[in-house]
Amino acid sequence: MFHQASALEELRKAVELAPDQARYAYVYAVGLHSSGRGSDAMTVFKDNLTRHPGDRDTLLALLSFSRDAGDFATALEYAEQLAKIEPTNRDLADVIQDLRRQASKPAHNEVQWRSDPRHSDFKGRTVDSSPAHC
Repeated sequence: MFHQASALEELRKAVELAPDQARYAYVYAVGLHSSGRGSDAMTVFKDNLTRHPGDRDTLLALLSFSRDAGDFATALEYAEQLAKIEPTNRDLADVIQDLRRQASKPAHNEVQWRSDPRHSDFKGRTVDSSPAHC
């Protein structure tokens, strides 16, 4: 654990000392993510993307981690930014199509909630949430 924390600290310092090096921030963010600090990793990736808007690896990581988190709309935004850099990438075009489908689907709970005005209050009782009762 000490070595990992020490390595992350060294990577953080490298990012601070050389903010013009997109790769340093990318490696630091991957290390944060691997150590269970996903939120911190996303912050570093986003900051890196602000400094280096065309960094392919950062865009791929943001796309992947957003998609894995179920945030398809955000993943789609990153995929579309990446497509501006790689307009002929057919695999990326397929990913974008899939993300568009995923992003346009309402969340499962949202569908259920909208389609049935009666819902459980999570204690086994049925609650009427129709407009007349709200």
